[in-house]
Amino acid sequence: MHVKNTFYTTTITVIIVSLIISLSLAVQIATSRQQSIQQINTSVANLSHTLNVYTEGIIRQSEMLITTVSDTLEIYGMTPQQAINIQRMISNQDNLLTQINNVVVYDAQGDIFTALHETLAGPRKGADRSFFVYHKENKSQQIFIGEPVISRTNGKWVITISRRLETHTGAFNGVVVVTLGIENFLTLYGQINIGHAGVIGLTTQTGVLLIRYPFKNTYIGTIFSDSPLFRKYLKVQNTGIASSVSRFDKIERIYAYEKNSRYGLVTTVAVSADEALSPWRKQAIQLALLIFVFTAILIVASYFLYSDLSRKTRDNKALKIIASEDALTGLYNRRIFDE
Repeated sequence: MHVKNTFYTTTITVIIVSLIISLSLAVQIATSRQQSIQQINTSVANLSHTLNVYTEGIIRQSEMLITTVSDTLEIYGMTPQQAINIQRMISNQDNLLTQINNVVVYDAQGDIFTALHETLAGPRKGADRSFFVYHKENKSQQIFIGEPVISRTNGKWVITISRRLETHTGAFNGVVVVTLGIENFLTLYGQINIGHAGVIGLTTQTGVLLIRYPFKNTYIGTIFSDSPLFRKYLKVQNTGIASSVSRFDKIERIYAYEKNSRYGLVTTVAVSADEALSPWRKQAIQLALLIFVFTAILIVASYFLYSDLSRKTRDNKALKIIASEDALTGLYNRRIFDE
C-alpha cells in the first residue's frame, strides 16, 4: 500500500509539473507568435509609408513640370518658338527626374506639338490614348493619372500623368503628358527585402493596378475595385494592416496599405504569411519537442522509480520472512512472538 501511495503521489507530481511546464511553454509560443505578427505588421506598414512618400514625390515633381509647361503654353500660345523653348526646358528636367520616360505636348487634334523624345516607335498621334479622351471630355485642369500603357517612345510600360490645355476662352486645346517608366519603380521595389513570395503594388484610387512587383504583363491594368481592400478597408481608413489570399497565385499574405492623401494612389506591401511566420514556426516546433522530451523523461523516471520501490518492497518482505522463521525448522522464532 505504501508503494502504491508513493507511486500515486509521484505520478500526480509529475503530471502537475509537466502541465505547468507545458502551459508555460505554450504561453511562450503564443506570445512569441503575437510578437512576430506585430513585428511583421510594423515592418510592412513602415515600408508602405516610405514608398507612398517616395511615389508622391515623383508625382509631385511631374505635376510641377506639367503645370509649368501648361502655364507657359496657355500664356504665350502654341507657336513654333514656344515648341523649341518647351523642349529645351523639359530637356533640363530629364536629368533631375530620372523616372521620366517622355514628356509630350499634344494639340487639340492629338498631333505632337513638341516632345522630350520625338523619335517614336508607334503612331505620332495621341488622340486614341485614354488620357487624351479623358481631358477632351472633362473640363477639369487637375492632373489625371491614367491606366498603364505601352510607350510609343520605346515600347516599355509607363504610367501617364497628364493635364488639359485650354485656350483663353476655356476651349480644349490639347494635353501635356508625362510618362513615368514602370521599370524604374520595379528596380527600386526589387531592392526591398519582402521575401520570396512578397508583393509590392501601386493602384489608382479607383482600383486600377499600375505597378506590381514581381512584374507580369497580365497583371498590369487589373481592376481591384471589388477586392476587400477597396470594398471594406479603405472605406474605414486610409492606412492599415490586413490579410487576404491573392487572386493571382492563391498565396495568403499579410499586407499594409496606405492611400495617398494628395493623389489617391494606394501603395501596398505584402509578405507571405507562411514565409513571414517561418522563424516563429521553427521556434514553436523546438519548444514542442522540448515539452515532449521533458515529459518523456519524467514518465521514464517515474517508471524506474516505481520499479525501484516495488523491488525494495519485495526485498523487505523477504527479509521480514527470513527474520521471523527458523531457517532449520521453518517454525516461527522468538522474534515473531515478541512482536
